[in-house]
Amino acid sequence: MSRHMTLGRERARERARERGAVLVEMALLVTLLITLVLGVFEIGMAWSDHQEITQASRSGARVGSQLGKSVQTDNQLLRAVQAGLQDQASTVTRIVVYEADANGDMPAACKTATAPYTGAAHCNVYDATTFSELGTSTKWGSGSACGTLDSNWCSATARNNTQDSATYLGVYVEVERHYLTGLFGGGTHRMSESTVMRIEPAQ
Repeated sequence: MSRHMTLGRERARERARERGAVLVEMALLVTLLITLVLGVFEIGMAWSDHQEITQASRSGARVGSQLGKSVQTDNQLLRAVQAGLQDQASTVTRIVVYEADANGDMPAACKTATAPYTGAAHCNVYDATTFSELGTSTKWGSGSACGTLDSNWCSATARNNTQDSATYLGVYVEVERHYLTGLFGGGTHRMSESTVMRIEPAQ
């Protein structure tokens, strides 16, 4: 076998090894890029969803602050939260309407309470099923008497809208968010936001 043929084969093998190395590097690079793109997409969507939750909480607190002692306060407040959540409304795990303390905190008993809550703490706890009952007037009361869904902390009788001692009303919204890309697994994680506003004093 000539020296020329031997060198030719060695060069061919070297080129094959180089092509193999390039393919491996390309595969690693493409995998890294796909992972990066999916990660950016997932984080971006999570940020967008959290903005919706924040807006829903603020909208609910704003309505609760304006309506004050109206017997329909929680009903209208929940409608505002539902509108703010848009497609996420079906993934709600808890909505807590509560009397905030001087630091803006929720009563301890309300932090773990599930719907329907009946206890000594000043809060009402709702979940996704409550949205389907917003139009059932008998469950929300009338006049000065609250209904079965919002009676634990009745807006008409247990909240204060006087100038010097108006109640600070908080709205906590919690949803179970599904991962969209599968990058972090196929499960879910919870996202939440609270907003506290002072009930507008009666004129």
